[in-house]
Amino acid sequence: MEHLRTGQPRHFSEDKCSICDTLESLFPDVIFLQEIISKTLHFIQDRLGSLYQLVPGGEQNAYFILTLVKRSSEINMLHTKIHSFPNTKLGRNLLIVKVTGRFQIEEEFQNFGVVMSVGDLFV
Repeated sequence: MEHLRTGQPRHFSEDKCSICDTLESLFPDVIFLQEIISKTLHFIQDRLGSLYQLVPGGEQNAYFILTLVKRSSEINMLHTKIHSFPNTKLGRNLLIVKVTGRFQIEEEFQNFGVVMSVGDLFV
């Protein structure tokens, strides 16, 4: 009955744990998430903050985006910037994260014409 009191689905915490478990096991270099809420950001920070640098975009909104960059000697986050769209009614923005380093691209992404090796990554 806890879910009735909190207004959250019964599986809300289970889903967050499963997602973090999957991200920890895959351990990708960069992760892009959307529709994050403050409560979820804190959960992700607690679970993945030692592995990733977290860059939220638009925390002042109810929902926002989040980029995670692996903490690694081979990956360096150089710059972050949020570009706000002046005419949006939903608080949308563009999160720019400049990263340099050595990245691994999975096979399925190569089918979409993504070619990347050592160099800069703009996400």
